[in-house]
Amino acid sequence: MRPRWPIERVNRRTALRAAVPLAAGGAGLALAGRGATGASAQSAAWTAMHLELDFVATPAGAVNITQAGGGPPQRGDWFYVDADLFATGDSGGAPIGFYQCFGAWTHPSTETTDPDLRLTAVQFHLEGRGAIMGLINEAGGMQAQLVGAVIGGTGEFLGATGSFRQPIIQPAEGANPQINRGVLDLLLPNVSMEG
Repeated sequence: MRPRWPIERVNRRTALRAAVPLAAGGAGLALAGRGATGASAQSAAWTAMHLELDFVATPAGAVNITQAGGGPPQRGDWFYVDADLFATGDSGGAPIGFYQCFGAWTHPSTETTDPDLRLTAVQFHLEGRGAIMGLINEAGGMQAQLVGAVIGGTGEFLGATGSFRQPIIQPAEGANPQINRGVLDLLLPNVSMEG
């Protein structure tokens, strides 16, 4: 017996297109179901957090993997950097975590006037609290204006979204390391992991 309605093949793309409006509608229903409306419903679902941290990277600790086997990094070469995290303005104090980043050079390292030089995946790991992960372009002539996306977190920062910047507070000079500030504006879901 033939069905009375047309049968359509459903692939992943079709299913995702259908799910997005449903998910958005479901989120609206979930907020409305809490008995709150408008801005109060949104504030009940999310918490905003502004966080600033200093990280101190020593040039000797950076690792570059160049396709040429040496020389200044070029577009397509890879790098890794890690650093200690400190409370804002306390780069000589006790570390409160660590910073790690890796990625690819998007422009030659010698082209310092280019808007950015690297595409970087980063992790701010705060001892006893969790980690915040992100993706950002960095270095180059527009370092202070470059904004990255927070793409998740663990522990206290589970489900984090938002944006961050990494302005240079003190450039590396001679034996002095470079000090950057992580300026993070986070949105954290108000969910309980207990139960």
